[in-house]
Amino acid sequence: MSPFRLKQKTVKPDSCSAGPPWKDELLSRLGNDRRYKEKLGNIRTWNEVPISTYECLAEKRKYGPYLKAKPVLTYFSSGSSGNVKQVDYSKEDWSHTVAHRADCLRHLGLTSEDTVGIVLPFGPWFSGDCLSDACLAVGAKVLPGGMSPAHVPGLTSLFDKTGVNTIITTPSLALSLRCHQLSAKGIKRLILVGEHVSKRLKAKLEEYYGITPVSMYAASEAIIGYEDQQKPGWYCCDPERIYLEVLDEYGRIVSNGKGELLVTRRYGMATPLIRYRLEDLVQLYTDESGNQSCRFIGRVGHAFTLYSGVKIGRMHLDNFLDNLPGVVVKAFFEVKHFDNGRDSLNVTLHCLDPSELTAEKVQEEFINSSLEIMDVFSCGYLSLSVKIKDCNHFYSKRRIEIIEGPWKL
Repeated sequence: MSPFRLKQKTVKPDSCSAGPPWKDELLSRLGNDRRYKEKLGNIRTWNEVPISTYECLAEKRKYGPYLKAKPVLTYFSSGSSGNVKQVDYSKEDWSHTVAHRADCLRHLGLTSEDTVGIVLPFGPWFSGDCLSDACLAVGAKVLPGGMSPAHVPGLTSLFDKTGVNTIITTPSLALSLRCHQLSAKGIKRLILVGEHVSKRLKAKLEEYYGITPVSMYAASEAIIGYEDQQKPGWYCCDPERIYLEVLDEYGRIVSNGKGELLVTRRYGMATPLIRYRLEDLVQLYTDESGNQSCRFIGRVGHAFTLYSGVKIGRMHLDNFLDNLPGVVVKAFFEVKHFDNGRDSLNVTLHCLDPSELTAEKVQEEFINSSLEIMDVFSCGYLSLSVKIKDCNHFYSKRRIEIIEGPWKL
């Protein structure tokens, strides 16, 4: 069971977040935008600002006069939920996004002397094209490789021949490049984007590339920041561009502590994000100067429920997979409910090195991952079967798929 649970849905009036120093500028701009004036035009204090989700923005597809006169870039992304989302950028949005990522790359050591190979999809999710522009803004040479499976063997050869010394990709793709005999001798920097990187996965990459990977915490809707090289696992954000809060377990919005991450982006004409739920659980720290950093803990959200009432959360599954000895690239969970009050759970794991795992070890780890799961298993209310397969597919990040059968009452 997830250790984090909201005790109430509504936000308490004693929320203690002061808001960003540029809050008046942001609210004034949105208050004059006809798409948001009705809901935000009368807001006078930061704590009156409601929490928003992507569904709140999906209704706002008719741009105001200001945006109609400007170029607009539109992407479609499935996101972690599997639901297709439309992500919009105005010309100003794109330039601010590129500038922010360029600053993050500079903090991670990228310079104009580097030659960068980018292995990312050309879309918003990990923004291969946006990061290409960001590298050019730093002054580096760029070889955008995309992520087509058929191109990867040729891409690794091309990286070797063109003197690429920095690779920007996701953790899973970095592992795939290793499998395609990319020469690691000339690589001096590996920058990972997007998904959380466990210590075990980092160790695998460091063993092959001979360097410690560094990370950027990013999603299509928002660019959070870059990894603090003095505090691995913590990410620094730019207070001039982004403001972070968390919704804690008591329903309060605060700027310190553990909770569901809320993101406010200063610049975002086409798709403004204000107290936007990114569905990540983080630990957030804000110092006396207002500088913020956060540590990723897991994804927030429901995965499936057992007949006995035990709820399994997405974060629970993430933690379970991270704690396994091997590196899991894809996990498939199929749960079936029977009319005798019992459940069966079939787990199929696609692993980079299947020899590191056994079905017995996976079963043991899952049962021991929660006292409630251990209880229903030992009482005979849950049966568990495990299959382990070699990873022969190409994924941009670890994928979790869940099928929950109908309840047989």
